[in-house]
Amino acid sequence: MNTSPRPPTPINSPSYPTEFQQVILEKSQNFVGCGFVFTAISNFLQRHDRGYFTIIGAPGSGKSAILAKYVTENPHLLYYNAQLPGKNRAEEFITTICTQIAQTSQETSLPSLLQQVSDKLEPQQKFIIAIDALDAVDSTDQTPGSNLFYLPRYLPRGVYFLLTRRPYVRKQSGLLIEAPSQILDLAEYPQKNHKDVESYIRQYVKIVLHAIKNRYEYFYSD
Repeated sequence: MNTSPRPPTPINSPSYPTEFQQVILEKSQNFVGCGFVFTAISNFLQRHDRGYFTIIGAPGSGKSAILAKYVTENPHLLYYNAQLPGKNRAEEFITTICTQIAQTSQETSLPSLLQQVSDKLEPQQKFIIAIDALDAVDSTDQTPGSNLFYLPRYLPRGVYFLLTRRPYVRKQSGLLIEAPSQILDLAEYPQKNHKDVESYIRQYVKIVLHAIKNRYEYFYSD
């Protein structure tokens, strides 16, 4: 990745809910490859002063692992996983994200909080909210025609959303946004994905062989 976004000064390092911490750790362990995705994200952040970046991939394509790895390398990002039990409704999302943004604030309007954050950002600072598995959102209780999770149609300067979701019909995206946006479909990079798989297998074999070697030396050290 070319550059990492600078953390916004008014926000402390987010304290992710325990279940999110577990997912991030599990998904990012032994992660290899996908440098082209991180480069694309970095380029998007450099080109635009706000926006939505979406990673699309079929189940098992590694999009959740990519997002988890990105979060571990940029720990000041806010993270939310809609695929976990009880986390796929807008009310839970708004409460969790607003709490992560400002734990001492009574403000519960996400657009208002994002504007407050934007107003305090330095010119080159970026505030990013990462949402995994947007396709898992249950919009039954939302206002008809509203964005999934009530995600903002407009974004203030310096605010970005990094999303992952399964393939979908573009006309039925569940999002109406008027901000810079980019979609990266992992299915369009089969050769790069194949190389990543090869790298993962090599790394896994190396780990296994190292573990066998250590066990052998332990038993026969005497």
